[in-house]
This record gives sequence, C-alpha cells and structure tokens, in this order.
Amino acid sequence: MAFLDLVNVKGANVIYHKDASLIPCPCRTSEGFRDPIWHLEHPNEIECNENGFLEDPSATTEFTVKGFVQPTGSPKMARYMLTMFDEFRTDDHVGMFPISWQGHDLDFANFDKSGDDYLEYDGKRFIVVGSVKIPDPSDNNKGHHYECALRLAQP
Repeated sequence: MAFLDLVNVKGANVIYHKDASLIPCPCRTSEGFRDPIWHLEHPNEIECNENGFLEDPSATTEFTVKGFVQPTGSPKMARYMLTMFDEFRTDDHVGMFPISWQGHDLDFANFDKSGDDYLEYDGKRFIVVGSVKIPDPSDNNKGHHYECALRLAQP
C-alpha cells in the first residue's frame, strides 16, 4: 500500500498550525526584541507571540493533516531520535507526514521553535525540533514524506 493510501486509512488527525504574522507589536524594541514589561504596563492591549508579532489571521495557516505520531519510549526509537536529530527527551514523539495534504504543502524546515508554530495531536501541542524529508524508496523522489522530531510545547 502506498504511503498516502496508508496514512489516509490508518493515520491520525493532526492539526498543523503555522503563524507567519509580520505585524509588529508595540512592545518591540528598536533592536527588534520583545519587551514583556510593556505588556505589564499596558494590560488591556493584545498579547503578542513569542517573537513580538500580533496575530494576523490572514498569515496563519491551520488545517488537519493525517499522519503517524508515536512516542519515543522504546530503546529502538530513542536510538533513531539520536541518529536522526542528535537529541532525545523521554516525552519526545516521532511524526511521519506527507509532503502535501489535500492541496496544502507542509513546511517543517521553517517551523518556529518558540511554540507559535505547532502540531496538535491527541489534545497536546508539539513543536517540531527537527525534520527530514525522506525520499521515495522506489524512485528516490525527494518529496515522499517528512519524519519529524516532536517535543511537547510548554503550556
């Protein structure tokens, strides 16, 4: 069974959320940093993201994609994480996702690690701390699927 067929039948629903907002928050300093004190002094103003930008719904991509997500609890998975991503934590997960899904292109290479971009699976948010495009074994097509190292986002 081809990967897309398999993921369509057996894959889990995962929310893909990518925030590309470029509306600067008034809290940004002239050096381009976020100033959290400004928000304490202006409690009625909208809270910005970790990078100092205000929410822009027109620059936010969110859709449901099918994929495979599993914890890295086994020793074999831990070795895989260390081999592929040079890092491993006990609550990390591995995700396998198609390159594109129902007209949406997934882009994990440029996922922000602050938590503004995330995947939501089983009611938990994960940040993508590493991703690799895996080629199709039959024809070496570089756009077969992604394998991603997922880390629980801090609440």
